[in-house]
Order: sequence, then structure tokens, then C-alpha cells
Amino acid sequence: LFMLVKSYDLTGGALDWATATALGHAILNDGISFIIDSAGRYEVLPFYSRNGNETMHMLKEYKISLMHVEEDDPYPIDDGPWSANIPGQEYGYTGPTPEIAICRCVVAYKLGEDIEIPNELLKV
Repeated sequence: LFMLVKSYDLTGGALDWATATALGHAILNDGISFIIDSAGRYEVLPFYSRNGNETMHMLKEYKISLMHVEEDDPYPIDDGPWSANIPGQEYGYTGPTPEIAICRCVVAYKLGEDIEIPNELLKV
């Protein structure tokens, strides 16, 4: 079963799963643990939202603009100080870390604003 979630609300395993899906990886094991990479090898689902190396590749590939907003900025960001935007996107996607903002940005760009996430990934 799946639940509809806004891409800008994704966190943790749900964000990592959505990022893998957005990047075109085939996902196995009910979408929770394993992916097949482009060479057909099985690997553990990367923690995109916590891995600067993974997000740096996305930053370059999608030409993402990353911005840090200071706390005293007249237009503060509710969900953390980082904002990521792909050219042509209507607005940026925010997060408490650059990695989370970049992942949310790519997910929204590739999959849209509303994402169906496996319920298992949304359990707290």
C-alpha cells in the first residue's frame, strides 16, 4: 500500500526511496532496501539525503542552484536554511541540510509535487 505525500515533506527513508525512484533505479524488496544500479548490480539503497557525495552528483547533473538563507533574512525559510532549485522550476525546495533540499528538489523535478510512498517507509 502507498500513501500520497508532498515532495517538500519527504524525510528519511521515504526521501531516499523517492530519490532512488527519481534517478531511475529499479527498486526491489518492496521498495525498502535494495536497488539495481544502471549496470544491473544489486546494492543497498543509498542514503541520498545524508550523503554529500551522492547529492553533489545530482547538483552538477541537474545544474541545481543551492542557497543558504541566514536566520535574520527578511524572507526566512520555514523548513531549514537551505533552498535548492533546478532551472525552470517554479520555486525552490527547502530543507534543514543541503542534501535534503537537493533530494527534495530532484524528486519534485522528476516525479512531481505529489509522490506515492510505500506505507512501510512512513512508519515512525
